[in-house]
Amino acid sequence: MTDYAHTALIVVDSQIGALSSPTNFWGPSRSTPSYESSISKLLLSFRSLPKSPSAPHIIHIYHSSTNPLSPLHPSSPGMDFHACSLPQANEPVFSKSTNSAFIRLPTPGPEPELELEKYLREKEIWKIYFVGLSVDLCLGSTVRSASDLGVADHVDAEGRVVKGDV
Repeated sequence: MTDYAHTALIVVDSQIGALSSPTNFWGPSRSTPSYESSISKLLLSFRSLPKSPSAPHIIHIYHSSTNPLSPLHPSSPGMDFHACSLPQANEPVFSKSTNSAFIRLPTPGPEPELELEKYLREKEIWKIYFVGLSVDLCLGSTVRSASDLGVADHVDAEGRVVKGDV
């Protein structure tokens, strides 16, 4: 059996308001008309792998906009995850309010207990697959940040630093 314990699929901003904004908040057209079916198939493939300690991690990121006009603002129903990518109970969910899921703006009150970078390092995730919206905004920023931070890098049994796969 293949060991996927160090593998993660990270789904970024797969939310109702990002996929179907009645106000065309991000423009009038989509470049990925088959997004919903593709995400559904990808999640099904990852979720179909045997459930065990060697199963891959599936992580969901949602955008919580500070712009009250955004379809991803907490007051908007568009903030909810799209039906094609609803998280399951065992799949961690992280929020963000910037383009990158690895950047946290200072907020009043305590910091969230789990942050994405900390989670990936604690779970020793060395291979990360990213999917979601939008390549030129949040998805791209999150992938670049993961690479810049070296979140998938790890130390092998001989003590050498090994570059992870992002």
